[in-house]
Amino acid sequence: MNCSDKIFQSLFLKQYSPTQLILFLFIPLAALLVLTRWYWFLGDDCFISFRYSRHLADGLGLCFNQGERVEGYTNFLWVMLMSWGMWLGVDPELFSNVLGSVSGLILILLVFRMGQQIFGRSLIILLAPACLCLSRTYACWMTGGLETRFFSLLLFAANMALLRETGVTNRTAISGNGWVSGLLFGLAALTRPEGYMFMALGLVLVAIFRSFRLVQQDYMRLAFFLLCAVPHLVWRYAYYGDLLPNTFYAKVSGIWLSQGALYLGGFFIYYFLWLLAPLAAGNLGFLSSRQGRIQWNVPPFTAGAYFSFVSLVYISYLLIIGGDRFEYRLLDPVLPFIYLSIQGGLAGAYYWLKRQNPADAGKKIMLCSLPVVIVLVPFLTAVPIAVGFRNYRGITGVENISSYAQNRIRQGKLLSAFIRPEDTLAVMGAGALPYYNTNNYVLDMHGLNDRVLARQALEKRGTVGHEKNASKEYICSKNITFVDNNIELFFSERPEASMISLGANMGFFCVKISTSQYFLCTTTLSSEQIRKRFAGYEIIFLPADNWCDQKKGKGA
Repeated sequence: MNCSDKIFQSLFLKQYSPTQLILFLFIPLAALLVLTRWYWFLGDDCFISFRYSRHLADGLGLCFNQGERVEGYTNFLWVMLMSWGMWLGVDPELFSNVLGSVSGLILILLVFRMGQQIFGRSLIILLAPACLCLSRTYACWMTGGLETRFFSLLLFAANMALLRETGVTNRTAISGNGWVSGLLFGLAALTRPEGYMFMALGLVLVAIFRSFRLVQQDYMRLAFFLLCAVPHLVWRYAYYGDLLPNTFYAKVSGIWLSQGALYLGGFFIYYFLWLLAPLAAGNLGFLSSRQGRIQWNVPPFTAGAYFSFVSLVYISYLLIIGGDRFEYRLLDPVLPFIYLSIQGGLAGAYYWLKRQNPADAGKKIMLCSLPVVIVLVPFLTAVPIAVGFRNYRGITGVENISSYAQNRIRQGKLLSAFIRPEDTLAVMGAGALPYYNTNNYVLDMHGLNDRVLARQALEKRGTVGHEKNASKEYICSKNITFVDNNIELFFSERPEASMISLGANMGFFCVKISTSQYFLCTTTLSSEQIRKRFAGYEIIFLPADNWCDQKKGKGA
């Protein structure tokens, strides 16, 4: 046996002990833990869920504003978990990130376990987990306060159970009665609406796998999924009066292929997937017999093709809707599928090349290059960690998301020191600022918690998911006290004369609220009302005229 044969034996054929493989896996897992601590952050959007959770924990119901039933969230199960944590006295800022991080670690172990079920205990099964651990996107969304990683865990666990139940990964015709995957898909759908799409996709692929012959397992799977989904839909309609969350109307504004292409193109370039994704084609080569007929009884490559197809469909969906504003957050659920596809494709390429004519020089070169390619895949995956993220056209990196959220947290806490229960707010970012003033009425000017704004016609394309805007007339009709135009509300230095003149003419006022803080804001109040509201405070300047009486325009 020559050196290259020993390498191939170790990579694809030799069966290592579970202890040895766990020790090998510990290295990328340690790297992931370091990266998780490095990127640890909270985004502003998670505080939207936290506000709903806080009101539920306080007995006020699932509402953003007391007495108003508008579903301004898309993560029902996550909101319930956060509310449960609050009821136990755990701060959601910590609880959300810990739960996300634990979910991420469990997901790595499930991907590792999936590799074992497909390829046994060879070294190749470490490739997909290593790539995930070294992925900047995976490391970043271990935290953030949102349901991102929890949803990815439920989704992968559901698909893993589905493949096992249908005999793809355990080499039997049927294993289990289908309720496990149905329940997990149901919980995923309660966590994010995309869970419905993945469930439907799984059912279609299973139907193809069985030549459209349904068995009892399929009915059981669907029944347990509906057992989760239907009661929630009934409750949603009874409680909110809609079958779709208000966020659907506020954020989804039709097909946007150009933005979707920009979003996905950046992702494929950033992670060298334009180079690596074609490797997944190796899965398909082994689905064909010598006569060209599909062979569904080759579990490793059937699973690899399944992962590839799921990834392709979901990526097409993101292309249609235009992607997301935040750094590849919506791609997180299919990262395990993408790297399992690549892992399976490389294994498939090895087995295919070994069956070829050994005298063929070209195929021999391809075979000898496989170990190099396998090493190259995680190396290229880790490159974004070194180069960082460059913000472009409405897509924001985690560093900027974190910085913005920290500033909004600071502003929200400062505002809570002097705000009164009767004060109302209109905000451009319905996150931390409303959360730390949870008893005050808040209007999200993007329509997140307002049915009228969410359903208004879109005038022009802007930042994906943030394209609806409240007019000045609408804000004034709500008798809003303070209007946050998504600029800095608090300054540590007294404004200069030029700033005072500009601010007064634009309808701003400024009040000194402490020895080192100045509050600068737009308001619908008249100058006399401002003086009365801030009696006892030093008023630096007042609006030149009432903001609501100025020339018509957008409130944003």
